[in-house]
Amino acid sequence: FAMNEDRTRINFKLKRWIANHSSFDVIVASQWMMNMARQSPMASKMRLHHVPFGLDLEHYRPRSGEQAREKLGIFKDHVVIAIRAITSPYKGVPDFLKALERLETDKPLCILTFQEKGLLNHLIGKHQIIEMGWVSDEQTILDAYTAADFFVMPSTAEAFGVMAVEAMACGKPVIVYDGTSLPEVTFAPEAGLAVPLGNVEALCAAMKRLIDDSSERTGRGRRSRQIAEIHYDARLQVQRLAKIYRSVTIASKIALPETSDIKVSVS
Repeated sequence: FAMNEDRTRINFKLKRWIANHSSFDVIVASQWMMNMARQSPMASKMRLHHVPFGLDLEHYRPRSGEQAREKLGIFKDHVVIAIRAITSPYKGVPDFLKALERLETDKPLCILTFQEKGLLNHLIGKHQIIEMGWVSDEQTILDAYTAADFFVMPSTAEAFGVMAVEAMACGKPVIVYDGTSLPEVTFAPEAGLAVPLGNVEALCAAMKRLIDDSSERTGRGRRSRQIAEIHYDARLQVQRLAKIYRSVTIASKIALPETSDIKVSVS
């Protein structure tokens, strides 16, 4: 099929006309996404709502790490850094590897990765490398967060970042880049640590800081859990959504059950 005419401009005008002459309620998970939406000419007439994603905080919670470390085969007294290893231009793994190569510390390290395998082969022998691959079993995921001392999520583009919240709920501090939703989501610098986007030296320094200071890891991890309880409970997410749905249905004159009658289960 050959297109003889560029219809991009016409399509954009049509979409904008539809958006401006329709009644839309749009729910976004982060204030960062909210700010992006407000800049869009498509959203000038839309009602925007901020509702963060939630977790089952009974499952994602702090636990004793000794049993999880033994289960995963982590060497004793190693500081465990967890990261999602994926060959994506947006997840920041190359920056993490550069920071790890520059890192100087007397502490023995274990690098615990999710998703892809083989990205850290060149570091075998220098650090303990445990590659979990793609994990679909929730208990194994919980064991990994429990075993970790902190989580690194150097994404260069992230609209929310559920794995960061999962780590926080398990009482782990998270290192992130500025310029995405993650500093907001991790409540940096109160709980998470945010460094300038693309600054490998700053990323390395933040990692060394948490590696060398166990009391800071503990304090930031404790605060991360508190923030998860306040902001990222799945029940709270459902209540917020129900409130929005009710306001929409009232405006549309659609009958719904009372919010108090809605049963919430996260099992």
